[in-house]
Amino acid sequence: MIYFLDFDRTLFDTPAFAQYLHTRDDTGKILEQCVYKDIAQTLVPFIESGEVTFPPGELGKFVYSDVPEFLRMTGNGSIIVTYGAVLFQKAKVDSALFGIPRVSVRYTGEIQKGPFLSKHLENYFGKKLFVDDKPSVLENISEHCSDMELYEIRRDGETGDGRWKVINSLNELP
Repeated sequence: MIYFLDFDRTLFDTPAFAQYLHTRDDTGKILEQCVYKDIAQTLVPFIESGEVTFPPGELGKFVYSDVPEFLRMTGNGSIIVTYGAVLFQKAKVDSALFGIPRVSVRYTGEIQKGPFLSKHLENYFGKKLFVDDKPSVLENISEHCSDMELYEIRRDGETGDGRWKVINSLNELP
């Protein structure tokens, strides 16, 4: 079985991370006038220049508690699929998951996950599951990757969209 896992709000507490960025000396000053959706766009040039870094492990406190053990247990059977500014996503993933062996990540950049994965699924055999917090992403995956079993993760405990199986933790996956 292969697990394809979203990063933000599935493995990583993105809202808490955004709040944290406003408290850091280096990023807080940069982000004073920034709204969340602009954080990546605002920080990428500073990450690129080396003015902003996330040391190994610094962002580990934003990884949901079930994630490290799940990734260790599934090893090469889990693949993180993350959308957005690659440099920003890579900086977060590298810091947050530091020390967890065999972490495999696919950075889609600005390509939606469905079209991105559909081009690569032939490389993976067996049952494939995809987990994301956003119904729009799950819908996109269902349109492009019909053989994937889809799960909507709700870290907030709320009810889901209703079209997919809802889980609150990775421990609920088969």
